[in-house]
Amino acid sequence: MKGARFVKVTSVLMIIGGVIAAIASILGIMGIGAALVLVGNVEGIGLLYATTALVVISSIIQILAGVKGLKASKEPERAQSCIIYGFIIAILTFVSVAINMMAGSEFNFLSLVTNLLVPILYIYGLVQLRNGVDAKTNTYIT
Repeated sequence: MKGARFVKVTSVLMIIGGVIAAIASILGIMGIGAALVLVGNVEGIGLLYATTALVVISSIIQILAGVKGLKASKEPERAQSCIIYGFIIAILTFVSVAINMMAGSEFNFLSLVTNLLVPILYIYGLVQLRNGVDAKTNTYIT
């Protein structure tokens, strides 16, 4: 099946990114608790917890998308549901940027592009797989 290799690679990248984000969010939750104990100031703590919860949810969805993408690389009829996962991850990226800006961070275009790169490539590969198009030559498979 042509195009399946592209989906496999991006799916593995999604899994790796999701695992790293999950570990970072767990460390973040522990860090927020430790900072709260040391400082004793609870002002703004809700936004920190909300951001960390968003990272946890996003990382779980990203891991699921990667696993489902690996299955879709063998069964192209599963590609459509994986495309939806890809869009959900992209939307969560924009939500995360918005929350960071509400928290006082400045907009970072490079960070946005980097965070969207793998989900966009993942969606592209799945669309190619769903449509039966070879991602390398961009020609229809007969």
